Amino acid sequence: MNKYKVLEEWGAGAFGVTYLVEESGGGRKFAVKKVECMDEREGNLTLEEAMSLLELQHPHICQYKEFFMVWDNKISSLFFCLVMDYCDGGNLERMVQENRQQGTIINEKIIQRFLGQIIDALNYIHKKSISHRNLKPSNVLWKRDGDFFLISDFLPQTLATDEMKMKIRVDP
Repeated sequence: MNKYKVLEEWGAGAFGVTYLVEESGGGRKFAVKKVECMDEREGNLTLEEAMSLLELQHPHICQYKEFFMVWDNKISSLFFCLVMDYCDGGNLERMVQENRQQGTIINEKIIQRFLGQIIDALNYIHKKSISHRNLKPSNVLWKRDGDFFLISDFLPQTLATDEMKMKIRVDP
């Protein structure tokens, strides 16, 4: 993570912790998902599987920039890090919550646009024999500049096992 400065921790999910980062020297912003690996073998398998994610080129799929492994000396553990585009509009879950709190409904044209874009993206990954494994409103991002939606947070199958879902780390 030496290339990036952590600006904010967005929170932990079932598969890891996500951060808002900036390239060192004040460059572009990205999201980094940091997922703990059980061992070196799992880390190597994960890297192999993740290579196909770098090839995903679709206007409604969040683009991955790079992947890397990092060793945390404090807790003696190996982490797989996924660097992906940052979306400034937040996610679908937050959009729905904000509309509920304000007592408003999401515009029908936005819903139609969202459904069309997400179905198009799912069709694309299906043709490439890739499964998302964790599709939910918080993993659908919204880009304000183009007013479009992106599927994010793809995980290599090795990291999306039931065993990994059950794994919890408690830091002091």
